[in-house]
Amino acid sequence: MSDLVSEWEQLLKGGSQDINPSWDEALTWFNSIDIYPKLFWKGREHSDIYLCVGIGRTTPNLPVFHVVSFDPNQPQWQGFPCTLQYTPYGVMRWSTTGSTLSKATVQQDWQPPKGTVQKHRETLPNKETWFQNIERAKDRFTESTLHKVVLAKESYFYWPNPWETFETLRSNQPDNYHFLFAPDSFSIFMGVSPEQLFSMNGVTLQTEALAGTRAKLPNDTNNKTIQQELTQSDKDQHEHNCVIQYITNQLSSITETKTVSKQEILELPNVQHLRTPMSFKLKNNVSTTDILSRLHPTPAVCGLPKVESLDCIARWEPFIRGWYAGTMGIEHNGKADFTVMIRSALWRNTTDNPHSGYAWSGAGIVMDSEPESEWVEIHNKSKQFLDRE
Repeated sequence: MSDLVSEWEQLLKGGSQDINPSWDEALTWFNSIDIYPKLFWKGREHSDIYLCVGIGRTTPNLPVFHVVSFDPNQPQWQGFPCTLQYTPYGVMRWSTTGSTLSKATVQQDWQPPKGTVQKHRETLPNKETWFQNIERAKDRFTESTLHKVVLAKESYFYWPNPWETFETLRSNQPDNYHFLFAPDSFSIFMGVSPEQLFSMNGVTLQTEALAGTRAKLPNDTNNKTIQQELTQSDKDQHEHNCVIQYITNQLSSITETKTVSKQEILELPNVQHLRTPMSFKLKNNVSTTDILSRLHPTPAVCGLPKVESLDCIARWEPFIRGWYAGTMGIEHNGKADFTVMIRSALWRNTTDNPHSGYAWSGAGIVMDSEPESEWVEIHNKSKQFLDRE
């Protein structure tokens, strides 16, 4: 560990260095460096991990990270801006075959923005209000153009060691996106998401529809029955196809061709989803901003139509979503990769609410949704955090 500190001190004087730390050494370095914000990133289809500290001036060969909260027009959490685009000041790009320490030429000041701090110690909404909100949504379906809205709950938990929890989640789900953002020494937002918003390599854009959910059962025979039920469910297939159609419509003006792959089942530790991979050929000069403005937030985390869904969520949910169901992504070496920040949680260590955490989970509500089934679904989605209490 002392060698890593020494190498970092040398790096501050200029240049980039190849190093070979173990994973434990790399994570200890990341935890101990007193420079904020801190960002952890690993893509779903790549093994390289980016451990980033501070904010620097844009520098060639360094990654650029983008974050957009679920709804930038709504109030945000304390320390977490509604949008963020930045080059890290210092980056360790770690892999099992070797790692590199790099830094930007200039360090920028970082002032965590003011916002709302959660202080409650219960689930919001409670089950009774959850049922009421679903009935309210169904009334809206018959009275307006709204035909799907994704409603979520916020669950309180207690964690003495968030870093240990994050490491356990990562090791249990190595093939998902891994992300963590710490604006200061007492706040951490983290997640292990299965969902890709999009990736871009040249003119090739890849994305996916991820909607339709069932619990994952430990017994293979019983689980296959559940999977068959999921694939044959009219409600889930309708919800899933809405996402496919939305993506197609939103990207039609900036793409030339489209390929829709066969629907599949994505199995996770506690739940499983319908997933349909999609690929597009982009027109010339399409930027990540162009794509983000069209895809985020998707019907899988928001609803349809988007504007009306956002309005219902803002009115009915008794909490602030902040970065939950927002998007985080990286641009580096001519490529881009973005995830939807679901399966996520916020940890804070404050005097009046020490070592407290809040996890979120949502369910797509349509006309034939059953409140009890949706309540069970959102509990299953947040089990990975709640079962650690």
